[in-house]
Amino acid sequence: MSDISRKRKNSILLLCAIIIISFLIYGFNQAFGEKGEMVVISVDGKDIESFPLSEDRKVRIEGYNGGYNDLVIKDGKAFVESADCPDCLCIEQGIIDSNGESVICLPHRVIIKILGKSNKGIDLISK
Repeated sequence: MSDISRKRKNSILLLCAIIIISFLIYGFNQAFGEKGEMVVISVDGKDIESFPLSEDRKVRIEGYNGGYNDLVIKDGKAFVESADCPDCLCIEQGIIDSNGESVICLPHRVIIKILGKSNKGIDLISK
């Protein structure tokens, strides 16, 4: 076997191992991760509102420089339904429901984070 084909085979095996490990970590986190209790909304670095995940609601978040993000909390999950930012990446970040997960909208300087029992009242950055 030539040196190049051996390197290619080793690279493919390494890539497969990384993918498998990533899926195992993701599955473990989904199965045993702590579910969140609160949604905390920050705009421009300041916490402005918090809501329990157990109560369904829609919230319009006024972001930096007048932009908006529409947050939906439903069935213990939260997601951004619509926004007027140019890239709408906050919408594409999907549904969050576990402790420590977040949705971030950089143009509006909005951070929506989920907190659970283990970090109520504690800033995630200070951990």
